[in-house]
Order: sequence, then structure tokens, then C-alpha cells
Amino acid sequence: MSNRNQSACGWQVRNGIATAEDFTMGTDPIVLQNNNKSKKGRSMSNYTEEQLDKIWKKGVVVDGLDSAVYRTDAAGGLMKRSLYGKEGNLGWEVDHIYSKEKLKGLGVPENRWDDMVNLRPMNAKNNVAKGESYPKYKVAVQYNNDKNAPNNVEVNNKTKVVDKTVQNKIRENYSQWWSN
Repeated sequence: MSNRNQSACGWQVRNGIATAEDFTMGTDPIVLQNNNKSKKGRSMSNYTEEQLDKIWKKGVVVDGLDSAVYRTDAAGGLMKRSLYGKEGNLGWEVDHIYSKEKLKGLGVPENRWDDMVNLRPMNAKNNVAKGESYPKYKVAVQYNNDKNAPNNVEVNNKTKVVDKTVQNKIRENYSQWWSN
């Protein structure tokens, strides 16, 4: 018996979850609940370990560090896999590249906010600094490049821009709600 089935809407689902491999434009997003809060009251979604692993693998592999343990986010902030949902220097969160608030403002249904194309791992401090900003956002910390004592250093007045390819994928994914 296959562990794949088709939802009522015709989307391909495996074990109740549309995986990254299943996700193509127009297919089912990962539907998650947002009833979990971090220590500072920030909304945290209830991701499965399988989903977190797929999101984690979107992080940048750092030469000389175990990629199962450490990766950097798109802004260059180092993260430690075991510190998901933690606020410390190496803690990380799932970032909505195009924020939930902005998606809500476009009229995107809530069950589409967590589409895999819009999710990435981000150092917790960088995620707070980024806030709702898109495509340009502020950066709080970056990897110190010390393989013997991996950590982050604070940076001031640094900004990054979401990669153009990622911007295009997000725009394409939410095209029916996106006005030109």
C-alpha cells in the first residue's frame, strides 16, 4: 500500500504532508497550525521533524563544520540544528521570506502561508532584525569564521537582499494574489 494519496482538492500528499519534492507551483502547501509561541510571544508553527529537516537543508553548508550540526542562514548567521526555537546566539527559527503579514495583506489564504518555497532557516537574531522586511532586510549577526570556536559576531548597519531567484519563485507561487 502506498503512503501517497490524493487530497480532496487533487493535491499529492505523502503521510498527510506535501513534501518539498511534491511541491511544484499549484500544488498543496504544507498546512500547519500557528498556536505555539516562543518565549517572547512570537508565533512559532508546529513543524514536524521531517519538515524541519527539509527547511534546515536550505541553510548554507559551512566548509569545515558538520552540516548536520551547523549551517548559516541567507544573511550569514551561524545556526546550530539542535537549537531550533531558541533565542541564543546560535538559535534558529523558520523564516517566512515573504512575511505572513504581507501574505495576509495580499489576501493569500492562511493555509498557503507555509508553502515550502517561502520558508528557510534563519538565525533567531537575524529573524528578529529582518522582521516583515522584504526584499531588503537588516542583519544582526554573522558567522565569525572560527572553525575551532564557531559562533556569531554582531554586525551594525548591514543589510541583505533576498536572492532574485528566490524572489521570482515566491512571486510565481503567489502570483494569483500578487498585483503587478
